[in-house]
Amino acid sequence: MGERHPAICSPEAIAACYRPGLRIVWEQDGLRDVWEVVATDESTATTRFIAADGEVAERTASFEQLSMHSAFPVGTSEFIETDVETPAGSFRGTECIVTTAEGVRRFFFSAAHPGPPIRITGPGFLRQQVERSDM
Repeated sequence: MGERHPAICSPEAIAACYRPGLRIVWEQDGLRDVWEVVATDESTATTRFIAADGEVAERTASFEQLSMHSAFPVGTSEFIETDVETPAGSFRGTECIVTTAEGVRRFFFSAAHPGPPIRITGPGFLRQQVERSDM
């Protein structure tokens, strides 16, 4: 996997934020997916993803594993503090800009809402949160 920067979202912050009932609606290319927390315990969260086509997937992961989704490779990543506006609201946080052979991808993480990025962009690609239940 290679050397990574420290995670933007710590396991402790994710554990504090991830509660059953947390629900995020994502939009990409006019299609909407739903991601929700269905259960937690002291060290894990079970999440359900409902794709726009109706396919449903559940998985359980440790807060440490979930945190690693916000740890980006050293040497190809830079970070800026910024604001972003999405249909789900205005957010202050950290944007990670990752440059690879395929192009530049941007991942924006909200400081107030640890967990999945609020917005992800890349070449010809925009995925963003349009609804969020924990606000």
